[in-house]
Amino acid sequence: QRKVLTTNLTNEENAVEYTFMRSLDTIGHWEVLAFYYESFDYVLINQLDGTETHLWNKAVLSPDHKYILCSSQDLEAGFVPNGFQLWSVENGQLVLKWEKELTDWGAEKLIWTADNYVWGEQTYRDAVSGDLKERLIRMRMFWSDRK
Repeated sequence: QRKVLTTNLTNEENAVEYTFMRSLDTIGHWEVLAFYYESFDYVLINQLDGTETHLWNKAVLSPDHKYILCSSQDLEAGFVPNGFQLWSVENGQLVLKWEKELTDWGAEKLIWTADNYVWGEQTYRDAVSGDLKERLIRMRMFWSDRK
């Protein structure tokens, strides 16, 4: 079978443009960036059955390739969520384990290290000036059903 993603730029409200980003062969998916009228997301497409899974942003694989973390931030326009999604890879399918939207900060450019920390770039609004600022953050990854 063949999976076809069709770009549609003729109608603003239903506009979509797809860009192939990379092959995630270790989890059996392709990653595609989808641009919409005033937003975007990433689509992971199952290489075997064509199932589409929409993520808030670029997939960051855990070192053991059993989990995916994605983060998103848009504190200015608010067209995409600010926060995190955690997915598990179960028998070739992606299962949303957890997601959390944040109101006052977001993160991007994540790196998941072998010692189960995630490094990233945090964008936040300065409490005094109101300006957006960035800083490096480190977060420990753990959750209750993780073995």
